[in-house]
Amino acid sequence: MQYTTRFQPNWYEKQIAAGRQIDYMRASSCPLSPPKDIKDLVSSPYTSKDQHVAGDATFTLFQKLPVELRRMIWRRCLPGSRIVEIMWDEITGFCRSPCPLPIALSVNKESREVALGCYKLCFGILDTPAKVYFDMKVDQLYLGIGNIVATSGNHLFEILRILPKEELAHIRHLIFDEDIVQGWGSLPAKDIQLVVNNLQSITMIKNESRSMDCILNLVNRNPVELDLWRFDEDGRSQSWSCDIYEEGEEHTWAFEDESMTSGLEQMVNENKGSRTLSRYVTQERLKPEARWTKRMEFLQSTITWDNGCLYVKDGLIEKLVDMEDLEPDKYTRLSILVSEDCEWVLDPQLLYASQVPCACPIGHKKKYQVPDWYPDVSRVDLRALLEKL
Repeated sequence: MQYTTRFQPNWYEKQIAAGRQIDYMRASSCPLSPPKDIKDLVSSPYTSKDQHVAGDATFTLFQKLPVELRRMIWRRCLPGSRIVEIMWDEITGFCRSPCPLPIALSVNKESREVALGCYKLCFGILDTPAKVYFDMKVDQLYLGIGNIVATSGNHLFEILRILPKEELAHIRHLIFDEDIVQGWGSLPAKDIQLVVNNLQSITMIKNESRSMDCILNLVNRNPVELDLWRFDEDGRSQSWSCDIYEEGEEHTWAFEDESMTSGLEQMVNENKGSRTLSRYVTQERLKPEARWTKRMEFLQSTITWDNGCLYVKDGLIEKLVDMEDLEPDKYTRLSILVSEDCEWVLDPQLLYASQVPCACPIGHKKKYQVPDWYPDVSRVDLRALLEKL
């Protein structure tokens, strides 16, 4: 199936005539070459401007340069696009970031003045002072699982609700982990509407073992038509492995699965026509990139539990999660063993979470609190009980 135009003429009308469901109708195009802003979105999170260190070499005449030239040099020293990972605990109220500060902020008065032309202290919450330097034009705000703690459990919604709206309105690039969305299959558009005024890109990091990196761009809303790109580890555009796609040719097809696009469409509708790129990239794809390696390796060494906390894979928690999903009868028997003679059955995973603190980077080391009226289970050996099954 080959089309000479970007989208097949009258594809929507033809699908309706064929009796397809209107609510799920989308058409997708795979352009051969992505435009510059698409390429920048793929490369900018992984690379920053080179900052060469000259060892012990000095340039003693720098202060004799014209002030305009010195300020140009200081501007060239700024790191460009950064991934600014923020930490927030609703109980303490403080919002902070482990992201290194641009060095120009601390060299001297002149360099600091130049840097402060780009970086502002942001994300002060309620009565707590702002402590995170952020450049709204190029920096990317990263909301990661285990970095944000809200008592309601809906971590993404709470952090977007509590951050200063005048700052959120100017953020251009947003990144978040799929697991922080609490199992939603599509973009949480209603929550992200708070930051859509100037949002140029939104990236979801998916918790998958495969290596995948793709970008969607909504071209038309009615009917829904999208451009799709897929990229390899070097940031080069790849063809989609599809039966109706041949190398070197552009094609269009209709598909029913809206799970990856419905949030994007809703968000763009709220965005009053401005262009927002939607990116889906897996942990495995990001792991080789130096700026992501440590974070992705950590995430892959942990498991996200129902309470939104991360637990280190120790061989036990994985067994419990897999058993509940794949062997529910066996899991029920384990629950009975855990609860012994108690009238109320205790979930084995709750027991695990009451004995083992979480590994969330925020550092709260949370443990599940077993109700006071429940028998003491602090010494129950889950591994020994598993061997009895």
